[in-house]
Amino acid sequence: MKAMSIRNPWPYLIAGGIKDVENRSRRTNYRGRFYIHVSQKWDKRQNNFWKLFTKKQWRELDLKLGGPYGYQATQTEMTTSAIIGEAAIIDCIDNSKSIWAEPGKWHYILKNATLYEKPILNVKGKTITFWEYVK
Repeated sequence: MKAMSIRNPWPYLIAGGIKDVENRSRRTNYRGRFYIHVSQKWDKRQNNFWKLFTKKQWRELDLKLGGPYGYQATQTEMTTSAIIGEAAIIDCIDNSKSIWAEPGKWHYILKNATLYEKPILNVKGKTITFWEYVK
């Protein structure tokens, strides 16, 4: 099955059914399920973690997670270099109204996300958008 490497903290939000859009610079024609792979590196913007999310996104996180989304939890509990779940891409547009959609990017519209109870550890990802992972 296809896999997509995504930098923390985004893969956990996708697999948890919170983030419904993946922002990319390139369009995709792919539709269907894919593995959610957590990259080894974090989003470059995480150095200023509190500005990583907009006010609307913080409110959504608080609602879905039942309280403040703490910096400590994300740094210590989020695995890297692992497949943590799967989701389906149902569309690719450039004008999503989702609070997770970034202007000027292609928006991969996601549905039916699943977070695995046990991640598949020590999986080396790739920098291309999709790559094949075989168990």
